Amino acid sequence: MFSKFKGLLQYTSIQFLMAIFAGLLLPFAFAPIEFYPLAIVAPAILLALWLKSRSAKQAFWLGFIFGLSFFGLGVSWVYISIHEFGNTAAPLAALITALFIGILALYPAIQGYLLARFFPATTLSKLYLAFPASWALLEWLRGWLGTGFPWLFLGASQTNSLLKGFAPIVGEFGISFLVALCSALLVSIFIYDRRHCYKSILAIILIGLMGGLLAQIHWTRAQGLPFTATLVQGNIPQQLKWTPDFLKPTLEHYVKLSVPYWNSSLIVWPESAVPALLQDVPEFITDLRTQAAEHYTTFLIGIPAVEGFKYYNGMLLLHDNKQQIYYKRHLVPFGEYLPFDHWLRGLIGFFNIPMSDFSAGPWRQKPLQFNNVVLAPFICYEIAYQQEVLEQFLIC
Repeated sequence: MFSKFKGLLQYTSIQFLMAIFAGLLLPFAFAPIEFYPLAIVAPAILLALWLKSRSAKQAFWLGFIFGLSFFGLGVSWVYISIHEFGNTAAPLAALITALFIGILALYPAIQGYLLARFFPATTLSKLYLAFPASWALLEWLRGWLGTGFPWLFLGASQTNSLLKGFAPIVGEFGISFLVALCSALLVSIFIYDRRHCYKSILAIILIGLMGGLLAQIHWTRAQGLPFTATLVQGNIPQQLKWTPDFLKPTLEHYVKLSVPYWNSSLIVWPESAVPALLQDVPEFITDLRTQAAEHYTTFLIGIPAVEGFKYYNGMLLLHDNKQQIYYKRHLVPFGEYLPFDHWLRGLIGFFNIPMSDFSAGPWRQKPLQFNNVVLAPFICYEIAYQQEVLEQFLIC
């Protein structure tokens, strides 16, 4: 009996090690490495492990271990964002990051459980429908549940592969479905007979060829006259950026960098380039707006603002002695706001995280405009939410 238990434990250990390995592989399918075939190989390894799992519970834990490895490596930047840019103490930033990764790991865990629970047998419908559909569905769910976290979707890894041709037709989640389908086809090569093996290989080739053909179609065309835009990056050290004594040197630095580009139609400064509230630097804004008008250019600058008792992460357009502002709608949790603020901030003192008091801007805001150009504004984190991007473009 002991030898049987030992053999089971050894078998289970190998499975969990393979799940860790697959999870660590998958982030390398995304930028900056962009070895996109791994987006097919890594889920294929996980699927093979699920097919061999002894129960729905084991499939859950295999998915969870895979998720910990995948997100632990793939979203490790969250710690940097919270600690270095949010000025949160290292232990608290590490705790928040670990909890966040644990929550994300639940998605592949739940997928593994559901597949094993409702599709216990290895059937074609489980491989070619249930697996890719559940993967895409849980990605969609992860993109909006709570505040949403639309990072590391399989479809996003295929921007340089043949599958990118499907994007205008089926979107990112559709490509995620196709990538997961290719993973299932890859697994079927090794578990079915030679005849089915050839069919699976042919199906993968056909999907790739169809994507390549679709990529040759030009779905959009340019409208209007081209204009020149200049992006100015001040590269101000984060530890100095919000220091009151460094405000004036920062503003002077950005203006100095912009002077050589007065001939540009649009000069863009990054998010929170001006490390002060809009209401606290009226003279600087007036002077910059005047200079923009004198040189027939437009400034688009990142600057926080306050209205009433609410603080916003803003984007200010200065054009023709006028100004327009956009307030960031989708904020970064723990970086720009604290989830469940009413409960956590009052109960736990160490949750008083610096720079976490921003409010979300109105959902529908007027697009920014200068000359005959209409801008669809997004600040950093917002650009990852494809549905919100689409809605904003429809407004424009």
